[in-house]
This record gives sequence, structure tokens and C-alpha cells, in this order.
Amino acid sequence: MTNLKAGNHNVCYFTFFKGTGLQTCYLNESYNEPINTKYKGEMNMKKVAIFVHAGENELGRAVHGLLYAQEIHEAGGEVKLIFDGQGTLWIPRFEDPSHPMNPLYKKVKDLGVIEACEYCAGAFGAKEDIQKASIASVNEYEGHASIAKLISEDYQIITL
Repeated sequence: MTNLKAGNHNVCYFTFFKGTGLQTCYLNESYNEPINTKYKGEMNMKKVAIFVHAGENELGRAVHGLLYAQEIHEAGGEVKLIFDGQGTLWIPRFEDPSHPMNPLYKKVKDLGVIEACEYCAGAFGAKEDIQKASIASVNEYEGHASIAKLISEDYQIITL
């Protein structure tokens, strides 16, 4: 993601592949509203499952999971954002209203695309907080999310 100045606003943008070319998404400084919705409804990609494994010092990875999920959803794609491993600890952090990324997290949470690995939530002590946040748990493969199942359902996998 890169920052630039657009008029009186700071703008963040990131580039992704669409079909055979690169596309760029521009977001306003609050990460809440796309400035360029040029590609909305034109998304012809497979379904995407984003796994967030980000550790406690990897806020950027966790936030990018939220941003990518929001963008794919806004572009008309089907997306799952799965907090896995140590990444399950981000859900209680983002649930905290004082966290600077709470507004973005709430917006993505309202899309109904966030899930958490049941086994990992328990292993990292986040299970109760995740249940309290009403985040769906996944446990298809020995208590974990099943990557094989997602691939069989034609999901592209992104890990952060």
C-alpha cells in the first residue's frame, strides 16, 4: 500500500491483479470509503479466502486482511477472512473501540465475511473473546479451517 496526496486528502492505494492486468484501488485516509469504485460489479475472479496469521507485531498484515476483504466484497467478489493461528488474537484487539482500526474492522465484520479457526482460538486463549464477538468458528479439519475444502470449492488462497 502506498500513500499519496489527492487534493487536500491523504489517500492510500494498493494494486492487485484483475484478469490479465493490474488494477488500482484508492481509499480515503479513514479507510472507510473507496474513492475509486470504477471496478465495482466487474470482478470476474474466483472466490478468495484470506488467512490472517499475523503475529502481535504485524498490524500491517492484519489490517491488509481487512482491506483486501472489504475491497473484494465491494468489487462483487465472494470472500472469507479467516483469522488463524496467532492471528486469532487480532479479533479481540480490533473489537476494542479504542483501537485505531476498529472502524474498519466493524465495517468488514458487518459484511459477515470474518471467521476464526476454532482450534487456534483455543490454543491462543482467544476463544471466549471470539465467541463474545459473534465471529463464526471454523473447524472442518482436526479443529482447523480446511484449506483442501476451500480449494475444492474454487477459493483462491491468500495468506498474510
